[in-house]
Amino acid sequence: MGLALTVGCLAVNALPALAVERTGELGDFDCPPGTSLNGLTGVYALYFGGGVVAGLRGLCSSVVAPMISRATSCSAVLVQDPSAPDGTYTLDVAGRRFAVYCRNMQRARRGLVLAPSQYISLPVTGAGENVSEYAAGGASPGTNVTTAYTKIRVNPYPESIRPLTFSVEIADETFSRSSGRLCHSDASTPCPSASAVRSMPYATAFSCDPGGFSGRANIDLTGTPFAVVDSFTAQGASPVGTVKFLSPQVVNLTGGGDCGWEAPALTYNPFDRNPLHDVRRGYDLEIRFDPAAARGRP
Repeated sequence: MGLALTVGCLAVNALPALAVERTGELGDFDCPPGTSLNGLTGVYALYFGGGVVAGLRGLCSSVVAPMISRATSCSAVLVQDPSAPDGTYTLDVAGRRFAVYCRNMQRARRGLVLAPSQYISLPVTGAGENVSEYAAGGASPGTNVTTAYTKIRVNPYPESIRPLTFSVEIADETFSRSSGRLCHSDASTPCPSASAVRSMPYATAFSCDPGGFSGRANIDLTGTPFAVVDSFTAQGASPVGTVKFLSPQVVNLTGGGDCGWEAPALTYNPFDRNPLHDVRRGYDLEIRFDPAAARGRP
């Protein structure tokens, strides 16, 4: 027998392993007379206003605890185990399970516990894979600036549930390594500090090469259950670039122009950590949960 629940003014039926989706305010949950949750198992989550509430709190306090069997974020892991260390955990978001790396699980400042950061580990980290590049030359003298990533930071709150989509902060360089240095669109010697480029955001190809697009980048989510959402555009001064999907998980980019780049969403001068100042605060790339693509299906 199904259980009728009331969320604000919305009535829904609760069944095992069902994720309840709702945009709006969190309402009260009541067990109608004559109904019971005894014997009902599964993981329930309420999604509202872009946030996540693990479990239907206040539903029936005597049975809520066994329903929350998997966490929906690194913060939820800490709710279940306040002593949980940094490491890899399996999350369950709307019934989709995947692994994330949780960082700064025990971070505190002035007595306040701060939310941990959530990352997707990138199994493919060979030469030229999961790298971004600002190619030197033209108006930007120096040596090619290349940044290689082994993990990418994801927003714990989904962009959407169907399909399950997350945004990636392309400016988080915690798990990366950079080489090279150039002076952005400035031939001055020494290079002004504001023009010195030392690293590149994820999924970005850049160059100041009039008529060319010598900057290169690669995204490779092979080994994860995620696929790349195509939101790439050529941007900057007389921009040119290419976007080539080798598969739903593997993308090659080139970018350039008078001073241009190929990158996801709209960003300005995406080098170093500049994307943190754009309209999306650096969460410019989107990835979607797509295990079929991960298995090589069309």
